[in-house]
Amino acid sequence: MFSGIKILVALLAGFTMCFLQTAVATTVLVYSAGTVQLQVHRKDAGGIKHIFLPVPVSVLHLGLYFLPKRELCQAASELKPWRPALAVAASELQRIPDTLLLKVEKNNETVEITKQDESLVVDVDTRRETVHLAFPLRAIGSLLERIGNAECRMTNAEFRMSNDEP
Repeated sequence: MFSGIKILVALLAGFTMCFLQTAVATTVLVYSAGTVQLQVHRKDAGGIKHIFLPVPVSVLHLGLYFLPKRELCQAASELKPWRPALAVAASELQRIPDTLLLKVEKNNETVEITKQDESLVVDVDTRRETVHLAFPLRAIGSLLERIGNAECRMTNAEFRMSNDEP
């Protein structure tokens, strides 16, 4: 009787170890491409005061598959002339030291764009809120490539369906 319990415990332990290893490997894979971080802090008293939203870049890649074909193709078309320049800019920004790229101040509002810790960082400070967006530079090229390689040939049925949408 006890040997049956020992076998069951051993199998349970084996399945648990396989599950944990898979979970750790998946987490490492998902976060290996980097994380886009969005922080919003509202300065007024009402509503949500602080939001922190880390989004793995791999989730952004996955999200592109769920965009309507029409919008993805429009983005690909609009990005096409800029893709080479954006890819080179992202690559070169990775090589320079951390620096302030742009700062605009107007009417007690400030926008700063910096290169910081391998990320392109946009900070916006207004009377009502502070917004911080950090986007890993190494992810820009792969996202541009994914958008640029979108399959944009539409079948007649897809074309009719896209024209029926409001």
